[in-house]
Amino acid sequence: MLIKATVRLATVLLTFGVTATTFGQSDIGSSNKFAWAENAGWLNWRDAEGTLSGAQVHATFLSGFVWGEHVGWINLGDGTPGGGTSYGNTDGSDAGVNLDGAGDLSGFGWGENIGWVNFDTSSTGADRARFDFVAGRFRGYAWGENIGWINLDDGTHFVGLDFGAHPDECSQISETISEGTHPFDNTAATTGTDPISDALCPGTFLGGFNQDIWFEYVPTVTGDVEIATCGSGFDTDLGVYQGTCGDLVSVACNGDGCETSVATLFASTLELSVVAGESYIVRVGGWDVTESGAGELLIAPLAPPGTSYVRGDCNADGSTDIGDAISALSVLFSGGSTTCTDACNVNGDSGFDIADAISLLSFLFSAGPAPSAPFPDCGVLELLGCDSFAACP
Repeated sequence: MLIKATVRLATVLLTFGVTATTFGQSDIGSSNKFAWAENAGWLNWRDAEGTLSGAQVHATFLSGFVWGEHVGWINLGDGTPGGGTSYGNTDGSDAGVNLDGAGDLSGFGWGENIGWVNFDTSSTGADRARFDFVAGRFRGYAWGENIGWINLDDGTHFVGLDFGAHPDECSQISETISEGTHPFDNTAATTGTDPISDALCPGTFLGGFNQDIWFEYVPTVTGDVEIATCGSGFDTDLGVYQGTCGDLVSVACNGDGCETSVATLFASTLELSVVAGESYIVRVGGWDVTESGAGELLIAPLAPPGTSYVRGDCNADGSTDIGDAISALSVLFSGGSTTCTDACNVNGDSGFDIADAISLLSFLFSAGPAPSAPFPDCGVLELLGCDSFAACP
């Protein structure tokens, strides 16, 4: 049966016009790898080609193959979405399953024997297909047009990651990140044993990196960048290393660096000169055993002097109010202009869109989260561009 399955996988790979090297080692757990479909039986998310082409969870999409004994291979995506961060799902050449920052799944898997599997089941509310970042597992239900519901939410047999929601040790890092905002949650992580030194950040109250998680950062730019956890809701430790796991050399660290608000006073931020294409290992943990939870890791090129700004103050008048939401909507839809796109990028992600105006209105009138750094003070965490900002020096 294993030989037959391997041959079938090779056939599917050729059918989709990709090679096995497109996929990475599956990060699905060896004990938690099965979903159940009443009309199709057990679906194995891990063991395609000895895990080399099994399902893999990336930051914003899925890739790899699921095997159903009764239905054959289901392709979750080739790992190279046309949009860079998400599959287009407009035709079969760029189809796959996407993952948003809230954990909701969307898009399509494809089974040559069963047709499309729809992961956008948001109409089912709490039963929608999603990824639980805290538990490091899938929940809800996907829908196969020819096999019915696929249960991702069984309490005993479910699909979960080997290492929780994020790599729990340096050796378990399975993908790289670049500049941008990367949500994380270290609640389910364990505390590593890697050495800790504050020699490069004395006096910043670096703690014990409790429940630490790891990222590999490969810059797309050469120059100075800011690496920060200022949007996090707990007291963080932040470290950056170079070298290989087990032989890491600390190049930067920070304990308490964020001073934008009381809520993030003990989060961390540091500046670092990086070289495009080189590897930097980023470690995030809690100051002590009581500090864990959800947060965001922001990596952004530092803007040149003179372009500091306040995120959310889209009209650059020195205050953050309804006028800024109106200005953002004008820029987006009515021919308005801005000299500082980053100020209008309220949620601090990789783009400026309607979600930013909604985020600002939620903050102003519905007790929603505050804009990410720099807010409420001037700063230079530039992602999208800021030519001038009159309200900051």
